[in-house]
Amino acid sequence: MGSRLRRFKAKMRGQKLSDGPDTWCRYKKAQLENKVYHHKHKLPGAAVEVIRPIFRDLSDPELLKKCLHGNTQNPNESINNVIWSRVPQKTFVHLETLSFGTYDAIASFNKGNATKLDILKN
Repeated sequence: MGSRLRRFKAKMRGQKLSDGPDTWCRYKKAQLENKVYHHKHKLPGAAVEVIRPIFRDLSDPELLKKCLHGNTQNPNESINNVIWSRVPQKTFVHLETLSFGTYDAIASFNKGNATKLDILKN
């Protein structure tokens, strides 16, 4: 994919992107000509029909509302990121250090950095 993008970037270098009649975008060109654009699928029709309901379900507005405000759909992914930002993954640490870093990460993840003040007060 990367080499394809580099070739495309090199090919497009110096060209002005426009929405006019000389546009390189076939979809925009079809819109200007009041035609329906038919995308050439690389997948067989049977595969597209199997995949289409999955994409429809994943693009459901109720499901996408969970992704607003930068939240992740998978909270475990986010908590792992918080833990490994506090405890180095590449260097060895003792179990006590790992446990303390994990407790700190979970407390901060659940209630924000204000929990550190509560812990220090007690």
